[in-house]
Amino acid sequence: MLLDNFIFSVNSVAPVFLLLVLGFLISRKGVLDRPTIGKLNWMVFNMALPVMLCRDIAESEFTEMFDKNLIFFAVGASIFTCLMALLLSRVIKERPTRGAFIQGCFRGNYAIVGLPIAANILGPNDTGKAALITTFIIPLYNILAILVLQAHGNGKAKATIKSTLKGIVTNPLIIGICIGLAASAAKLSPPPFISQTMDYLGGLASPLALLAIGASIDGGETRRKLKPALLASAFKLAFVPILLVPIAALLGFRGESMVVLYVMLAAPTAVSSYIMAENMGNDGALAANIVMLTMSASTFTFTIGIFLVKTAGLF
Repeated sequence: MLLDNFIFSVNSVAPVFLLLVLGFLISRKGVLDRPTIGKLNWMVFNMALPVMLCRDIAESEFTEMFDKNLIFFAVGASIFTCLMALLLSRVIKERPTRGAFIQGCFRGNYAIVGLPIAANILGPNDTGKAALITTFIIPLYNILAILVLQAHGNGKAKATIKSTLKGIVTNPLIIGICIGLAASAAKLSPPPFISQTMDYLGGLASPLALLAIGASIDGGETRRKLKPALLASAFKLAFVPILLVPIAALLGFRGESMVVLYVMLAAPTAVSSYIMAENMGNDGALAANIVMLTMSASTFTFTIGIFLVKTAGLF
C-alpha cells in the first residue's frame, strides 16, 4: 500500500518536472534564447492555456463542478497565507525586499504547474474543479500582489496599478474560464472541428509552459539573497500545506476538492511574481531567487506531500 502510494506520487509529479529539466537543458544548448522563451510564454498565456481552461470547464457538469465551500476555503486560505507572510516579513528590514518576500510566500504557480499535477492525480477528464478555482485565485493573487508591492515599493507602483487592474479584467485566462462556464451552464457543445481544434491547442498548454519555465531558470540567481529566499521557500512549500491541509481535512474536504486545495497550497511561487516585483519597485532579485528555489524544491515536496495526503486517505 505504501509503495503503491509512493509510486503514484512519483508518477504524478515526475512528468511535470522532467519537462522543466528538459527546458533547462534545451536552453543551455542555445536552442531557446530569451526572445523565443518570451514568444512561447505569450502563446501559452494568450492562446493555449485559456483554451485548455475553457475546454475543461465547458466539458464539466456545472452544478457538480461549482463548490462554494471549496471556493470560500481557497480564497480564505490565500488571504490568510498573505497575512501570515506579512507578519513573518517583520524579520526583514528593507521595505522593497519585504514586499518581494511577502509575494513569494503566497503567490503560487497554480495555473502553470498546479493544473498539470492535478490532472495527473485526477485524470484528464476530471479537472473541472481544478480549472474553475483559477477564476477566483488568479484575480485574488493579482490584487493581493498589487497591495503588497505598492505598500513596500519605491514609488514606481502608481502607474502600474491601473494597467494591472485592467489586466485582471482582460486576462485571457479569466476570459477563457468565463466562456467555459457559460458553455457548461447552457450545456453547449461545439461542432467536432472546433472541439478537435480546442483539444490540439489545449494540449499544448502544459508542455509549452513547462518547457519555457525550465528554459528561464538561471542557476546563478540562487546565490543572491539566499537567506530570505530560503525562508520564503520553506514557508510556501512546507509551512502552508502542513498547516492548512489538515484544517481542510477537518472541514470535510476529500477527493477532487482535496486534490485542488493541496496542489494550490503546495504550488511553487509564480514566475509572474518576479515581473511584478521588478516593475513595481520591489526586490526583483529576491523574487527571482524565490521562484528558482521553490520551483526546484517542489519536485521533492510535491512527491512527499502527495504520498502523505494519499496515504491518509484524503484522495
